[in-house]
Amino acid sequence: MVLDDRSRFWNWFRLALLLFGFCTGIGLYRFSTFYAQYRLEGDNEPVRKILVNEMTAAYSFFFLLPLLVLFMTRLPLRRSNWLWALPVYLVASIVFGAGYTTLMTIARTWVYPAADIGRYDPGPLFYRYLMEYHVQFMVFVLVAATVHATTRFRASRERERESAELALRASTLQAQLSEARLRALQGQLQPHFLFNTLNMISSLMYEDVGKADRMMMRLSTLLRMFLDTSEHPSVPLRQEMEILGVYVEIMEARFGQRLSVTRHMDAGIAEAQVPALLLQPLVENAIRHGAPEPDRQLEILVRAVGDSDHLRLEVSDNGPGLPANDAMPEGVGLRSIRDRLAVLYGDGARLRLENLAPRGLLVTVELPLHAAGRERPPAGIRATAGTRDVASSK
Repeated sequence: MVLDDRSRFWNWFRLALLLFGFCTGIGLYRFSTFYAQYRLEGDNEPVRKILVNEMTAAYSFFFLLPLLVLFMTRLPLRRSNWLWALPVYLVASIVFGAGYTTLMTIARTWVYPAADIGRYDPGPLFYRYLMEYHVQFMVFVLVAATVHATTRFRASRERERESAELALRASTLQAQLSEARLRALQGQLQPHFLFNTLNMISSLMYEDVGKADRMMMRLSTLLRMFLDTSEHPSVPLRQEMEILGVYVEIMEARFGQRLSVTRHMDAGIAEAQVPALLLQPLVENAIRHGAPEPDRQLEILVRAVGDSDHLRLEVSDNGPGLPANDAMPEGVGLRSIRDRLAVLYGDGARLRLENLAPRGLLVTVELPLHAAGRERPPAGIRATAGTRDVASSK
């Protein structure tokens, strides 16, 4: 902490020294210019007087510059605020000009006798302030342009740095997925979902770094959840719902108001064991085949219902459904679910697809409740926990 404070102090000191040297150089430059002008016009203005006038002007600017920069950085000009910020800047330029002239007048009043060049006479103050303001206004505009350009440059560099960090994290994540060959995900996380999401994050980096970062974090969380379930054939239903919730958040960021997902779970079945990564591919299929349209919202309902003997998981949507007389799709997700159900439950589990009227598709998975978990509702009783909207953009 002490080293950081010391380093910060020396950085500010070096900057102040640089500005002091800059102002000294400007003062000397103006001194040489006016000295030559006076001599060309045959005016024998004392050299000391010319030097004092220009150096007091330069050093007055040096002392006021930090306040000017502080004001402009606290109230930067943007497209969103220029209508009211410009009048504020105009008032600030007048205050700056008045302070500048006042500081120069005080300095010259004190330095003139010390330099043995008589008494400083600013003339009529109104015209003195008005004359000086014309020059000081241009100085104000020049400083404002410099601060604005510097601020934009720094903001651009910061966005580039954040984008580079996100790109590195995305590259690292892709490398991890490639090395794992998606084996730990039990084949349930479709490769195209990961790559599409990463491409979406990559494009967002140049538009909304904060949103891209949040999506990257959610994707990282989802990946960890998949990895946590990779060694277990079944997980509690509540955990499966949590995984689904994170997945839906990513899809919501992608489709916005075109997607609404609601989940419902009966009371007493939260700890019931279900095949790991069962709901995510079902919802992914609903989104892919439902194809959210710009003028139509895709609504998906995920329900978990339990009775004395069975646990029923339903995923329904208002999409186009299956074509008439179409066989069950043989996608990787559905095929993997069907195979795992056969291994875990034999003939005791079913996977069924059916069209809804007037449109939509219902996918139902039925499991034996005694094989699905230890919590079994009493026979003939069903308690409803209610509906939770985990990702609804309405």
